[in-house]
Amino acid sequence: MLDDLWAFCKDRESGEFYCLQPIVLKKNDNNSFDVLDGQQRLTTLYLLLIYLEDNRKEDNYNQTLFTLNYETREKCEQFLTERKFAEGIDDSNIDFYHICKAYQAIDNWFKDEKHRGAKAKLVPILMDDNTQGNRNVRFIRYEVPKETNPIDVFIRLNVGKIPLTDAELIKALCCKVTIQR
Repeated sequence: MLDDLWAFCKDRESGEFYCLQPIVLKKNDNNSFDVLDGQQRLTTLYLLLIYLEDNRKEDNYNQTLFTLNYETREKCEQFLTERKFAEGIDDSNIDFYHICKAYQAIDNWFKDEKHRGAKAKLVPILMDDNTQGNRNVRFIRYEVPKETNPIDVFIRLNVGKIPLTDAELIKALCCKVTIQR
């Protein structure tokens, strides 16, 4: 995601906005939304915006960020709110571990010399609204009716995708470790 955002940022001819993959939402009774598809993208975007917080404040982007609450993942909201992912690797549960690794990957990406200046340049791309002249990032947003069964939607969205074998998952994990170094 960072490589794509950086390429978009550097190429003024690439259009007025960069479109992330769609998110599928269902409004709930708490006047918030259940994410049926797009949780990983939203989590990554959240971690990126937290990582860029000093730059956001310095450039007067003081908007309140969205919050995430993982209903099925105990203490995850607290983990994110307290920003424990920035303190190092927490392997007390698998979700915390992967969130910490994602934040560490973001940190490593920005520390790479070839991304010099990316913090300052990416903040407006991530934070500006879509008024004319602002290049920014957008989602395609689908909101399903309230009476929709979320499991049916998830299955429909993911049917036909080829699941990875255990060997392929191990290879993907090894490649990820190599890339992060």
